[in-house]
Amino acid sequence: MEFQYGDKIYGPYTVTEDPDARPDSELSRYLTGVEVRCGDTILFRGGVMENGGETLLYHEVSSRSPVLSASIINAASPMSSPQVSAPSCGAGARA
Repeated sequence: MEFQYGDKIYGPYTVTEDPDARPDSELSRYLTGVEVRCGDTILFRGGVMENGGETLLYHEVSSRSPVLSASIINAASPMSSPQVSAPSCGAGARA
């Protein structure tokens, strides 16, 4: 998966569904566990949920509030312009 922010593209990232990544909280039943990697490096591990058109990410070890809120397009369609920046991966950001 790649992310575009402005005129730069970040990635590629690997996103894997992992039920064990969900934080142990009252929100767990609403979350899908995911792990985001850049090569062998884990960038994020926790839960994700949709809420009112936003995608909310909750870190595995602390789920009191979302660590990231992003407006993104459905993963089944091409990513166009997430409202967040992403760390560089591999060759880094490119135009």
